[in-house]
Amino acid sequence: MQPACLKKFNLGLESILINVLRTYAVFCVVLCASFFSLAEQSPSLSSTTQVEGVNLPKIFQWNDRVLPLSGAGLRTQYFFNVAVIALYGSSSYSEATGSPLIDFPAVVEIHFLRDVDWDDITGELDLGLKANQTKEEMVNLSPAIKQLNEVIKTAGEVKDGSSVSLLMRENEVEVRLNKKLLGTNSTPGLGKALLKIWLGDHPVQESVKKALLGKN
Repeated sequence: MQPACLKKFNLGLESILINVLRTYAVFCVVLCASFFSLAEQSPSLSSTTQVEGVNLPKIFQWNDRVLPLSGAGLRTQYFFNVAVIALYGSSSYSEATGSPLIDFPAVVEIHFLRDVDWDDITGELDLGLKANQTKEEMVNLSPAIKQLNEVIKTAGEVKDGSSVSLLMRENEVEVRLNKKLLGTNSTPGLGKALLKIWLGDHPVQESVKKALLGKN
């Protein structure tokens, strides 16, 4: 028979162990719930969203960077659906000017819904650049734009279902066709200038600008 003092000690120890185990169990439940909640909120590499029949990944993996989908919109011309344009990267608005602020790196992906010629693509780029740059800025960017257009034209006609990707750092731009690298241009300010085609004060299509910034 155990002494009374030892019995009380064992009961006290048992009570402590039970409380510890209960606390540990609650901690595990909370930890698991938090994990699954974050997993649901954070898009995986395989998760997609659909815009006009085009499946768009919710994140874009570029080397060691993972860029979230900011938004996507439909580019139209003369009542024709031309392409779905998607923007990957972090975006916000300047409180002072109300203009969008895009952090680099950023990616613009153009998913074509019809066959187009490269001249149509370079023509749109030139139109958007001229509408959002000063004459002096266009003169400074002219060699880079010419080289970029030459890179783009190397692929010939773009078929329905193809995608063109512009992977932009502030001073460097990669051009890809269907994920295959066509060329790279390193020019200060080129990435920012290209983004203004869709996000500048005079975008090629206002509804696309709103969609890319998640405001549609």
